[in-house]
Amino acid sequence: MYGKRCFPFQVRGLLLLASLILACGGSGGGLQIEDGYLSVLNRTQYQARVDGWYLKDGEQHQIADVRMEPEETHQITESLPGGTEVHLTLYAYVSADQDEVATTKATITLNGNTLVIITNASNIVVEYTITGG
Repeated sequence: MYGKRCFPFQVRGLLLLASLILACGGSGGGLQIEDGYLSVLNRTQYQARVDGWYLKDGEQHQIADVRMEPEETHQITESLPGGTEVHLTLYAYVSADQDEVATTKATITLNGNTLVIITNASNIVVEYTITGG
């Protein structure tokens, strides 16, 4: 009698395991990394600036200083291979005379077209979120 009760639970366990493997893509499935570019949107009330660098084909490429008014968006890289790490410094000029500058460093790994949104700034830090990919 014990063996008869166990059998349905063993079958259920095997079915559950098989369904989990199939749901995860089975063998050969997984995350697809896509090429893309990086853009930055300034959603603050302050002027912002972005600069940085990335490696492509073993060479370091600089991202020239890009200044942005509130609500401006700029594409800051060419199309890059998926998985490329882009190293940014985000600046926000938090005073009218632009002598107080908040900064934050960020490393973004591209997976498709990616958008960095500068969401807020104080006198010491720039906050951001990442969408896309």
